[in-house]
Amino acid sequence: MKFRVPVEFRVAHVGASQNDDDKGGIFRAADVSRFDQIVDWLYKNDSKTYEQLCLPRHDDFIDLNDGRDFLQEDKTYDIVILHFVYHARFGDRFRETSEGLFVQSPLHSINNWRGRLVRTGAKYIFADGAYSEISPETLSQLSGYEGPEILKRGHEIGVYTANV
Repeated sequence: MKFRVPVEFRVAHVGASQNDDDKGGIFRAADVSRFDQIVDWLYKNDSKTYEQLCLPRHDDFIDLNDGRDFLQEDKTYDIVILHFVYHARFGDRFRETSEGLFVQSPLHSINNWRGRLVRTGAKYIFADGAYSEISPETLSQLSGYEGPEILKRGHEIGVYTANV
């Protein structure tokens, strides 16, 4: 008799999605609100993925400030969430603010982001950002994906759905 080994559901959280003290997977308040909106959208639009998200899963937090460069990695995920990934509109590679240092990968370009996101193989990609961040506006279309469908305006949360 063969037993099926359960595959762990994988969620990539790319960008500033945790406090420095919260390396155990605890979100900041803004991140909780964003994640709740994503979970609500999945509940309404894809009950199977919603159920998988509610089971034990692997949340992978990838932040350049912690030494991990998403653009250099090759891991695959079921869902990718971009959390305020800095995108300099005027060529600055970093920006220091009262909220901390914002940096870009040496590989940063919109085309590199598009390619890497597609290579994750994710069923859903959620991009949250505004003017100086990777957002549905900056990404526009992703090859092999429908969307973006805008879930929230202002700090836009856009969802890209893989073509099946």
